[in-house]
Amino acid sequence: MTVALRSEESSKQSRRKEEIIRAAAIVMREKGLLATRLQDVAEHLGVAYTALYHYFLGRDHLAEEVLCWLIERRKNLLLRSTGESELDRLIDFFGRGLVEDRQFQVRSALVSGLPEPNLFRITVARNELRDLIKDLLERGVAEGSIRRCDSLTMANALLGLLERLAFFDRAIFSDDVRKLPLSRIVDEICRILRNGVLTVDQVPQASYSIKDGTELLSFNSALTPELERLDTILSTATQHFNQAGANASIPRIAEELNVSKTVVYQYFMDKQDLLFHCYLRGVGIVENSHRVAKDLGQNPLDSSIIHRHNLYAFHASKAGPFTFLNAMHLLKPQQNRLISIRNNGVRDTSIQRMFDAQASGLIKEDITPSIAQPMFGQILYGLPSWYSAEYPLPINEVCWQTGLLPFIGLASRR
Repeated sequence: MTVALRSEESSKQSRRKEEIIRAAAIVMREKGLLATRLQDVAEHLGVAYTALYHYFLGRDHLAEEVLCWLIERRKNLLLRSTGESELDRLIDFFGRGLVEDRQFQVRSALVSGLPEPNLFRITVARNELRDLIKDLLERGVAEGSIRRCDSLTMANALLGLLERLAFFDRAIFSDDVRKLPLSRIVDEICRILRNGVLTVDQVPQASYSIKDGTELLSFNSALTPELERLDTILSTATQHFNQAGANASIPRIAEELNVSKTVVYQYFMDKQDLLFHCYLRGVGIVENSHRVAKDLGQNPLDSSIIHRHNLYAFHASKAGPFTFLNAMHLLKPQQNRLISIRNNGVRDTSIQRMFDAQASGLIKEDITPSIAQPMFGQILYGLPSWYSAEYPLPINEVCWQTGLLPFIGLASRR
């Protein structure tokens, strides 16, 4: 075979591989990264699933290729971003990132369920993109268009927001928002990033904050030895589900607890049941925080800030963090439905509080609380997806810096 023919054949193979990756991204967006089988992708393409093995070793390899392909597209999008300042470039990247290639965007929060070799390459690629955003932020701070911040923390927060807010059609947004044109939602999100939501340029301070996140546990400090043991199991299991997603296992959880796995089975029927109760525990903590904030807040905005500070304290406590929503697909339909109902109730409470703050003149009139609230929620509950003990800042400082983002925006001056 001549060099020209080999080159043409190689080019054809590359085009075919990208075609499969595109199809897989579309299917994975709808079904979920870890719930998609090679058969599902093959059916979408109208080919035999065995044909996919010419290009990929299996589902995990295909998922790795899809996410690396998407990250590379985002890197190119950032490099093509335009604007008079670094802040303008960042907002242009963020806005177009929410719209361009939306049909291919996959919930990358689920990557923790992939095997370590596949996860390593994805993590390296994502960190390269994060570092590009970090460099842009540092240049923006130097030129005076972006507020002073820890650039690594803010880059992680922004990238996490971009990855999560791409799913406007998912339940994180209420029904009234999902009916709006996509352009309206994107414009408002970018305006919030630029200018924040407060009517005055101030750093929000909570009038009250709990001393220890464990106080938010529904049974508070009156823990019996049996309840304390149960909560220790749930806390440890939460850490495992956050790190390993679907790959978390009861034997490994029991090993860390230094007990036999039969001890865990005394409380939970199986891994599904354990995960379900981890979610129930997390939702209960958030609901408890809402009640504390309502009782202690001096006004609706103060209540909102108290709620966030208390949940930050929980993140940093020995009982934290929350169960990151990276394994919902493992639940039974009725379990998933119950968690979704409870989560939606929490979301609606937060939205109503923002409406009340707006009516009191504490939040800008041109802000739609139903659009702004998911930004606060996604930053708060997304922290476990990238925070680690090796991170250079204490978790409280990470929470504080990322928590300010929707309140006061990114611009260094008005």
